[in-house]
Amino acid sequence: MKLGTGLLGAWAFASLNNNNQDIVKTIIGSSQPKVTIYSGYLWDITTLIPGIPVLAVMIRYNLLSGGVCGRFWSFFWGVIFPWIATAFCYEKDVLTTLCNWVAIIFQGYINFVVPAILYRSALKRYPIADDVGDTDSIQADEQQLLEATEFADNTESPVNAIPRYLTVFGKKIHLNRILIAEIIIVVFTVLSTAAILINIIDVATS
Repeated sequence: MKLGTGLLGAWAFASLNNNNQDIVKTIIGSSQPKVTIYSGYLWDITTLIPGIPVLAVMIRYNLLSGGVCGRFWSFFWGVIFPWIATAFCYEKDVLTTLCNWVAIIFQGYINFVVPAILYRSALKRYPIADDVGDTDSIQADEQQLLEATEFADNTESPVNAIPRYLTVFGKKIHLNRILIAEIIIVVFTVLSTAAILINIIDVATS
């Protein structure tokens, strides 16, 4: 859905030139229909502004709970400093360039690689016997996993990000979830790294 939305938005406008790489500026341009202009302004009001307090609280909480900073400095770095930095850089191209490169370098790894690494780590930390038809063994493994977490009183079985098996034409095919996680890690690491290199080459040759 995100990919489709991004493609439709990109296809709706001609290629952006080097002096106007912000698609929001294109959307709110005088040549656009009124509904498009209003939608561009509503983006700030309905999406960006409400997310600022949430991100500030999250950054402060992470710094404080992680023991990185005390109460004062976690508040400063999480709430005050971003406003100071933005005030000096908001109208500068350096901020846009910095945000774009940070997203290019880190976003692929954070969205696709890190979750798979955490999933593999969880499988290694809380191993569950393969489903070989022993229902009692499976239920015992799931109960052991629940007891190792804060959901010990939960009567529901844990949700598997990758199923233990697939049923194809009535035949049960067992899946090696650790191996699948490792494949996902390798594939998306290669793709994310390739995306970074392509952007670097594109900038160097343009």
